[in-house]
Amino acid sequence: MTEKPKTQKSRWHKVLAKIRQKTEYSSQHTSKARLVGRTVHHIEPWSTFKISLLLTFSIWVIAMVAGAILWGIASALNLIQRIENFVTELLALETYNLPFVGTFFILALLGLAWVLITTAFMVLMCIIYNQLSGIFGGVRMLVLEEESLQMPTSHSDRLNESDIEEDTEREIGLNAPSSTD
Repeated sequence: MTEKPKTQKSRWHKVLAKIRQKTEYSSQHTSKARLVGRTVHHIEPWSTFKISLLLTFSIWVIAMVAGAILWGIASALNLIQRIENFVTELLALETYNLPFVGTFFILALLGLAWVLITTAFMVLMCIIYNQLSGIFGGVRMLVLEEESLQMPTSHSDRLNESDIEEDTEREIGLNAPSSTD
């Protein structure tokens, strides 16, 4: 006997059921969840620029701080002196000095160049994606939308029909308070 292949819809319904089982809700809250398909047709290049610039700049700052800390540790363990001696012997130099400020400055400039190049590349990829999504239809995603509703706990928290009617009339302009009040 051949087994029927499971459809993607049934697989996602199983995933949704597991999520519902694992999530604990209090008696005061109920939640409705549905699986919705979304398609991304356009990504704003300006948003891509801002996000990629912030991301790459923060990675650069983290790398610079980590480099300074590692340089301090290597200097305390006398590894910098050992590297200088090794390069002096390897290249048959009289002296070789590896200064912190010069090395750190060069690496900082290279890192800033990396930030700018990576940001420009991300924006270029965004523009190419926007052009190709018109041809191929974009990227389709399945999103779990949850709607949390809080149930009233006491009689005073519950809405009456008159409250609903009053709010509806106010929204559409009926019985609106005059400006002379």
